[in-house]
Amino acid sequence: MIRSSSEARWTLILVALASLALVAVLTLHLTIALVAGMLVYLVGRRLSEWLQRRTRLPYPAVWSVAILIAVIAGVGGVVAERAA
Repeated sequence: MIRSSSEARWTLILVALASLALVAVLTLHLTIALVAGMLVYLVGRRLSEWLQRRTRLPYPAVWSVAILIAVIAGVGGVVAERAA
């Protein structure tokens, strides 16, 4: 398959942009935050798919975000209480 010059140019731009983002994450020491954000995104997406298959809720994506916020806030509250 032969790529057009426009497609090759966009690929090069996107690779450069991803490289700059990776350098910024490593320079600013945001690796843990990036991994945590990707984990929350993945869990939210899987939960949304599960809710869509198993329930008749009208907006499963909104419900999955609400559930994740409640769980994260609950865990944060327990950790804060234990630390005090």
